[in-house]
Amino acid sequence: MQPLTPIVVQVAGETPTDIGVIDILYGAIGITGLMILGSAVLGVLLGLLFIVIRRQLDARKPPRSPSSVYGFTPGPSSTGTRPD
Repeated sequence: MQPLTPIVVQVAGETPTDIGVIDILYGAIGITGLMILGSAVLGVLLGLLFIVIRRQLDARKPPRSPSSVYGFTPGPSSTGTRPD
């Protein structure tokens, strides 16, 4: 039979006196606020990155004529003369 050894339990520190509903709500709102703030900052950064990339890609393309932008081709009456 093995000899019995005593178990010593030491208290690490003082325990909190009382945690109420207000403390839990305050912590939950704090965490939620951080998550909202973080997602807003991330959204703004990704939006700015998208705008910068789009402008760089557009700067590399050759300029387009107005007819290709609006999708029309000039017809026979666009010569500047009036039919008589």
